[in-house]
This record gives sequence, structure tokens and C-alpha cells, in this order.
Amino acid sequence: MSIPDVPPLPPAIPQRVRDLFLQAASSRRVHFYDAAGGMFRKTIDVATKVLFATDPRLAEKNPADAPRARIQALYQFKILEEDIVELADVALVDGNDAAHDADPYTAQEAEALEELTFDLLDRLYVRPARVAAVKAKQIAAGQRKA
Repeated sequence: MSIPDVPPLPPAIPQRVRDLFLQAASSRRVHFYDAAGGMFRKTIDVATKVLFATDPRLAEKNPADAPRARIQALYQFKILEEDIVELADVALVDGNDAAHDADPYTAQEAEALEELTFDLLDRLYVRPARVAAVKAKQIAAGQRKA
């Protein structure tokens, strides 16, 4: 299914996380803002679970059950910076509001949550993959030791 204007996601983001983000982004574009908000929250939740399960920096670390606690742990383990931790916390609360509040979630709220979720995925998956690729090139060129 192709929904116009859904941003392409880099392959560094795991497929399940990409699928959830695309569901959320598609929902926003067809004006299902409550659904979009709930799905962006789920995207963040699953993204942090997958990271704990796959990132070697988190080997032998037990993820918290709650996504907000997982985000805090990623800050404590120096994987996320403080600014995105604060924003991710707001995003998770907003996503809960979209799913549980009686008031309708707005287009502006859904758009802001999409931008924040995209930024978080970039910081969790895309930037580390970019850094790893540069390091690999430097090692191959003899500029850096493994």
C-alpha cells in the first residue's frame, strides 16, 4: 500500500519498527489522528524493546517493562541524549492520550508526534549505523584499528 508523503525509512531501522511507523504515518495522512498517536507510541515502545534485544551495547542489560523507563535507561547507558529523552517522554504520554483520552487527538499533535518518533528512530538506529559504516571504512583503509 502506498500512502503519499510518508517519509522513506532507512534500512538501518528494523523492519517491524518500520512497519509500525508506516502504519502510524499512514493513519495520520488519512486523518485518523487518534490511531496515529497510539501507533507512534507503539512504534517507540517496540523500537526500544528491539534495541535492547539486538544492540551489543545493551548485552546482558534487562529492559524495563515500561517504555518510559526504557527510554530513561537508554539515557543512563549513554545511548540517548537528554534532549531526546525529554521529548520521547512527552511523546509516550501524548501517545497514551491519543489512545485513552476522550478528547480527539489533533492533526497538529499527530504531526508533532510523527516528527519526534522519526527523530528518535534516527538516533536509535540510523546514526549508530552511519558511525559503524564510517568506522568500518577507516579500519579497511588502515586509518583506525579494529
